[in-house]
Amino acid sequence: MSHGRGRRRGLVLLAVVAVVTLVWLALGPDDDAAFAPRDREVTEAPGSSGGDSGPGGPVGSPIERDGAEVLEPIADTDADTAAEVAAEARPAGVPARFDGRVVDLGGRPVPGARVIWHPDGWTLEARDLPLVPGRLDPADTVETLTDDAGRFVLDVHHEPARPGEPHPDRYMNPLRFPEVLVMAEGFAAAAHVCRGFQRGDWSTGDIVLRPAAVVTGLVVDDLGTPLSGVTVDASRFSFRVEWSTASDDVGQKGHPRVFLRTVTGSDGRFLFGGLDEGAGAFLLSRPGRVETTTERIQLAAAETRDLGTLVLSGGGSISGVVHDAEGLPLAGATVFTRPGGRSSADMGSDTILHLVGNATERPDLPVTDEAGRFRIEGLDGVNFTVLAARTGYEPGRTDDVAPGATGVVVRLTRQATLRLTVVDGVTGEPVPSARVEAFRAGGVAHWKDPALEVVAGDEPGTFLVARPGRVATRLVVAADGWATLRTSTAGIEAPGVREHTVSLSPEAVLAGTVVGPDGAPLSRASVSLTVGSIDPGDANAPDPLVQLTATDGRFRFVGLPALDGRIGVSASPFAPLEDEPVVLAAGERREDLILTLGLGGGVSGVIRLPDGSPAAGGSAALWRRATEGPDPFASFHVLSADAEGRFELLGLVPGDYHVQCDPGAAFDVHVAADEIAELVIQQRDDPRLTGRITDHLGAPLARVRVKAVWTVLRDGAERQLSSNTRHSDERGDYVLEVNSPGNVDVVATAPGGSRVSRPARLDWNRHEIVDIAFPGGRITGRIMDDDGRPLPGARVLVGREPVSVPAGEDGRFVVNHLAPGEHVLSAGLQGYRGATATVSLGAGTDVEDLRLVLEGEYGARLSGTVLTPSGVPVADGTYVNLLRPGGGLAGRTDLLGGAFAFEGIDPGDYELVVGNVAQAEHFGSEAWIHWRGELTLSRGEVRELEIVTED
Repeated sequence: MSHGRGRRRGLVLLAVVAVVTLVWLALGPDDDAAFAPRDREVTEAPGSSGGDSGPGGPVGSPIERDGAEVLEPIADTDADTAAEVAAEARPAGVPARFDGRVVDLGGRPVPGARVIWHPDGWTLEARDLPLVPGRLDPADTVETLTDDAGRFVLDVHHEPARPGEPHPDRYMNPLRFPEVLVMAEGFAAAAHVCRGFQRGDWSTGDIVLRPAAVVTGLVVDDLGTPLSGVTVDASRFSFRVEWSTASDDVGQKGHPRVFLRTVTGSDGRFLFGGLDEGAGAFLLSRPGRVETTTERIQLAAAETRDLGTLVLSGGGSISGVVHDAEGLPLAGATVFTRPGGRSSADMGSDTILHLVGNATERPDLPVTDEAGRFRIEGLDGVNFTVLAARTGYEPGRTDDVAPGATGVVVRLTRQATLRLTVVDGVTGEPVPSARVEAFRAGGVAHWKDPALEVVAGDEPGTFLVARPGRVATRLVVAADGWATLRTSTAGIEAPGVREHTVSLSPEAVLAGTVVGPDGAPLSRASVSLTVGSIDPGDANAPDPLVQLTATDGRFRFVGLPALDGRIGVSASPFAPLEDEPVVLAAGERREDLILTLGLGGGVSGVIRLPDGSPAAGGSAALWRRATEGPDPFASFHVLSADAEGRFELLGLVPGDYHVQCDPGAAFDVHVAADEIAELVIQQRDDPRLTGRITDHLGAPLARVRVKAVWTVLRDGAERQLSSNTRHSDERGDYVLEVNSPGNVDVVATAPGGSRVSRPARLDWNRHEIVDIAFPGGRITGRIMDDDGRPLPGARVLVGREPVSVPAGEDGRFVVNHLAPGEHVLSAGLQGYRGATATVSLGAGTDVEDLRLVLEGEYGARLSGTVLTPSGVPVADGTYVNLLRPGGGLAGRTDLLGGAFAFEGIDPGDYELVVGNVAQAEHFGSEAWIHWRGELTLSRGEVRELEIVTED
């Protein structure tokens, strides 16, 4: 098939190959080495003892998905068919075999090496395992040992990527491809990222191990006594990773952290192997001791380094007691600390609950005795926040506690309670079969709302929800025959109790059959039903309900509310059915829906490097052009190449598509039904800018910031884009990689000076040299207050240049590299009225001893405390915002002990808001705002406020 080659300028490639992180946690402790084997089942390699190879650990078990019945209704009324569908919805995964050979630098086999398979993001999601790199338990991986020939085989089960669906970990660094980690005594840890893997078998080829660097040392206490059981962690070192089967350095593009650790023996000594050449530091830790990081060291290949004697201090201690609101001691409370210097914005009760959840898994944390007493040891010299939590109580905290303090008191308030009654919305009678899930809303941004404990009450249809949210509590209520209800209640202050009734309406039912173009039913087709908002920016919208069709192509959604939603279906290799509207009234039962998938098209081909060789593991983006609507590209897919540079993507909706590959390749292609378009994607080298930065005499200037700036047309308006910023080296040289051709301005900004811009024209496969010489004008002077005292820390801005120069201890400043002509200098310091001066520079002349005087006692000061209606200080990290007239943030602070303060405020009118303004604007709800008021501040005014919130 033919395709066009019109390039779309300014298009940013969305489909980028994500950074993968190699994870290895908690290797078995050994007094002498970091490679002690653990007591766990492994898959034996061919030729080794232990029987036939096969899946190890839990990978051969059915995949269990998280979610209760109320969130994922099962399909079909027939019990046998429902069981069949439920089983099909939890597949064991697709078998795959990974094999290869482990050799040393001389090509000799390495027998007995440990080889570990780490799943990709799709498989992690299917098994409800952590998607964040670094949190996967090694027990959830598969491992084996190499045989005498250095060979290994890993038989695993994985979840294939689903075409057209975004990667499950798209908001983080996704583990898009599985990884093979190799560890052997005497060698540096290595990794092979199976970049381009989709399904089937995968050969890593030869994985070459390099000789390990070895680090030893002795850990002692403050008195010089050797310390045993000290954990030595090398997570701060970087390690080599292979991205392709090439045996040379081609494709080795990343250095993910490998979490290796060992412990000191009875003599306090440790021996750490498995390190590659490079820089890093070790983390030393032991309960009751101050966690310490060693100095950063540089290791050469195969080097043995003795770090000598390392001191792990005992530090200080904090002791005290945990009381309830009446002053009675509380036994069994977990107590822990956080450095007091950290931001308290995330230290509300929701955050403490999150910390408690992690902390209770640590056996080294103290728990209060029968008298409520605790003691925490191993603290350094900073002040701490002491946190305590116990079941049945809201967590508590005491701030600004110094090591050595005794008699510290942490008070806990009994938790609030929500008494919930679920009734039939028609008769008002209780619903005994109701099921309830509750979530504490208003937690820290980027954290999932914490699930709450829900217990059945004494009466049918009643429930008790422990520790409901201060802002709101989200509820999911379901019962057989009723529509699943997702609702929220108002917040409750501890230790309050609130009654709440939920009325259920009759369920709606949607069922049908998915068939192919010939009318035959399709099994295991993915059916997605959106029952709420389809706005991707609506954070409160529930996730779509997803089912796989049974062997007869049937699906069935029960427990539905009245809805105006959309339904979609996908099944390879057919074209997906996207977002068909579906409307159901309350209690309506529609069970005859027929969803027909049409013939899909596909693309296949090869991605080549600029020199014409296959791009092993390369990727490209494929956009489908929209036929209507403002978005010119309706959806996009990722074309992932294997080790030979080949790719294939089936099940595409017929239509026009745009292909773009970074760097350089961009063209259009038409995809027809039941046809596969063959593509050759040729990468090109990015444009490169190089040059030298000098002063007016031709001497090189180091540490000059350089970037490329270009203009694009978007949404009918011109917008500026820029490259990454780089700095010139000691010779004044710089190198800039730019990912798009065209006209650019090379902008250089010198420390303590102005900026200089030079135009350039860039094209693919071309290097452009742009030298920049700075002018030689200079202005020196002093910044003082109106009493003649120097103002260190005040800053000078030259015109609108993005460079400000700080004044020294004597108030003196120097601005270099200015061109001849007039320059406006502005000086400022918080709490002072700014000053400006216009200076004329002639060619080859300087201006010296310029005086800039700042008027003092100009800024106002605003401080105060925030209390609840009951008079308790609000000390949970709530924001206090000072807003300018007409909008805009003038300042923000966090409540510590209920207090806040703003310094150096310009005179004028303001609005003071207690609460999270950003969340209120995002969700369009005042539930996030606890108090707001207007005030006017005059010059130099000092005002103290006491604010009582409304909730």
